[in-house]
Amino acid sequence: MTRIGALAVTTNFFDLLGVQAQVGRTFSASEAAAEREPRMVVITHPFWQRRFRADPGVIGESLRLNGQSFLIVGVLPEDYRAVTGWMGPQLYVPLSRLILPTLDERGSPSLSVMARLAPNATAAQAQSAVTALGASLERAYPARNEGMGRPSSVFPAEAMQFRGTPAQFFLAAGLLWASVALVLVIACVNVTGLLMARAAHRRREIAIRVAIGAGRGRVVRAMFVESFLLVLAGSAVGLPLAFALSQVPWPGAIGLIQNTMAVDSRLLPYALALVVVTTLFCGVLPAVRATGANVVTEIRQGGDGATARLWLRHTLVVGQVALSVMLIVFALLCVRSQIYIGTANLGFDIDHGVVAQFSLDPSQYPGDERLRFADSIVERVERLPGVSSVSVASLVPLGGDSLARSFHPAGRTDIAGSRPSTHSVGPRYFESLAIPLLRGRDFDASHVAGTPAVAIINETFAKTHFPGQDVVGKWVQTGDEPEAEVIGLVRDSRIDTIGEAPQSVIYYPFAQRPGRLVLHVRTSVPPERLIAMLGRAMSGVDATVPVSVQTLRSATSLELTMRRAGTFLVGSIGAVGLLLALIGLYGVMAYVVASRTAEVGIRMALGASGHRIRWEVLRRGLLLVAAGVVIGGGASLGLAPALRTFLVGVSPFDPVAFATAAALLAIVGLAAGLVPAHRASQVDPIRALRQQ
Repeated sequence: MTRIGALAVTTNFFDLLGVQAQVGRTFSASEAAAEREPRMVVITHPFWQRRFRADPGVIGESLRLNGQSFLIVGVLPEDYRAVTGWMGPQLYVPLSRLILPTLDERGSPSLSVMARLAPNATAAQAQSAVTALGASLERAYPARNEGMGRPSSVFPAEAMQFRGTPAQFFLAAGLLWASVALVLVIACVNVTGLLMARAAHRRREIAIRVAIGAGRGRVVRAMFVESFLLVLAGSAVGLPLAFALSQVPWPGAIGLIQNTMAVDSRLLPYALALVVVTTLFCGVLPAVRATGANVVTEIRQGGDGATARLWLRHTLVVGQVALSVMLIVFALLCVRSQIYIGTANLGFDIDHGVVAQFSLDPSQYPGDERLRFADSIVERVERLPGVSSVSVASLVPLGGDSLARSFHPAGRTDIAGSRPSTHSVGPRYFESLAIPLLRGRDFDASHVAGTPAVAIINETFAKTHFPGQDVVGKWVQTGDEPEAEVIGLVRDSRIDTIGEAPQSVIYYPFAQRPGRLVLHVRTSVPPERLIAMLGRAMSGVDATVPVSVQTLRSATSLELTMRRAGTFLVGSIGAVGLLLALIGLYGVMAYVVASRTAEVGIRMALGASGHRIRWEVLRRGLLLVAAGVVIGGGASLGLAPALRTFLVGVSPFDPVAFATAAALLAIVGLAAGLVPAHRASQVDPIRALRQQ
């Protein structure tokens, strides 16, 4: 049996999103009834193509899910993208007690709520209403809902695609937009500098045209047309390139991640607006500078007076370098963070584990049957060669599925507590993940339903609630569950995300508080070799149960993949900024050398060596780079705290990142100046003086 992603939704889910089926229909209100048979399912377009070869006659066919029959009633359109997370579901079923037996239980936190704002309503008003509702539930049911009035938040549905808090989503989106905008500004500054150099070269021509009757407005319009054609040509290349890149999978993309980037007709108005804005940005300054000079002076000087007014182009180059420094520092911080993540101590062994995630039908496997199934699986897997340890649990580390429960010191519900993560694990779970047991003992076969409740806590929980005390023998209580005696203390490990701060965790015996079933296997052989054997062993217990078997590294790779993709994107943007800085510096320095050929010739005629000329050209470029590095570095220091959320193991003020950015820009400055400096040192003094 294959384990695939499905989502239980209310029957108005697609109506709320404004999504209609491409084939068939979506759910009707009558299909919400728990006793409704047959059960209905809506499938996604990729699943339809892969499983049914896009057969339009699929409507009415039956699918076997969790041992139950479901009738296909619709196929979603091809452009539908899940709004419920990075791992998009392939199937949608109506939410009912048959699907979620705990639906009526107040302690079940398995649902997210989506809504559409009423006309003229604002997100702030919705936030106030949700906060008030959370506070009301907290007062009415304090044991289960403590703290609901505080963390409840309203955010756009797009934020559900991001694995993090809504605040982190908005910050990430803002930083991404800022990075792209910086690249655009750098490109505009670059083009502006080149157009100004061209306009300076044509100042005498423009002055003559004005002198013989051409209006300045006409000249400005002509220069704007040149800028527009240049920007339009760039857009004509950029849009097809963007479309081609959108079809390329991101590095490290896995499975069902719905991170496709569509380039379609909706982007054309934005592209047109960018063309207009970029034309104005690039064209206005060169046009004003070129037409603002005194006509008589320009004709007499032959346009050479422009060589004395390089300060504006130098200012543009300094600004371009400063913006590039900001981009490169951000990119280097992300790269450094990714390097740290690759070598970070997660608190558990990620390289010698295999994980099997089961989808048990609650109607076929209620609590006791679920435990018997788990025991049978463990017994079979333990006998496989290469298996060192086997256990069950309700979680996959770094899976982002922690359940936070309100906690009080045992017997003291009048004292405000915290909300530690709680997980159900079986005997030898900590051995299977190589999490050290620091004090006390592990769970064993005697910790079953009906026996005294016990728990194991981690270091952070012990330091927070029992500082300086022997935790073994203490009592803890979460929600309105029975008090549990602490029998052990384990070392901290990463639970939800790699970048999380150490969080308090309480582990309960799986047999006392069963949850979703995840099998953890520690192996002495390469984990990949064990996967096929595990599949055969588990099918011998119940071949109809869907199961997904993968290495622990693969099972925990979602966050790593997201961070790797983000680092690649930011690094690419930084590389583009560095390239643009190189082009801009080269353009200005080449123009300086060309406009000062006569001066260089005179100096060489008076005895200046080629080495001295080369050094002065390089020094000019390095001074511009140094000024840009100082300004950009200062701006980066001011903005660095905003990056703290995205960095793991690296300070936003990391000196290595800042020093590396400065070194890269220095190398760029040298590279940009080598050709102009060599060209200046090869000037023939006699020819230069004759041209003058």
